[in-house]
Amino acid sequence: MTPLLREVRQLLKRLREGSIAGMDAEAELDLYFRPGFFRTPELLERTPRYLKALEIRLRRAYDSPEKDRSKGEFLESYIRKYRIAETAVNGVENSPGLLNFLLLLEETRISVYAPEIRPLVRCSEKILAQTWQDLKLK
Repeated sequence: MTPLLREVRQLLKRLREGSIAGMDAEAELDLYFRPGFFRTPELLERTPRYLKALEIRLRRAYDSPEKDRSKGEFLESYIRKYRIAETAVNGVENSPGLLNFLLLLEETRISVYAPEIRPLVRCSEKILAQTWQDLKLK
């Protein structure tokens, strides 16, 4: 995982300061390597996949920042909702439902930004919306 993380960090340095892709990537890295990281084995196990997808995204974002931004517009509201919910439950490791949503969100990011890496589950904007709605009902 260390070589991938190092590569992602290098790519982040190449992006313009304040870029959407850069800020989103920093937030993802904060999520992956936060306190409690080792208490979420499902996320820990998938982190190399997510880092590889992030590497692909950052390479493309450097060449075409507007295309990157437009690809992920629909994800922004789910990312915000996730972050608010994660804060409310004091960590994703404290909510199995929220963890499942996060895993789906990350797989959806893969399908949007790095489709050559096949998602582990079916994912789309519609599936993300339904999963969020189901989560809110619990």
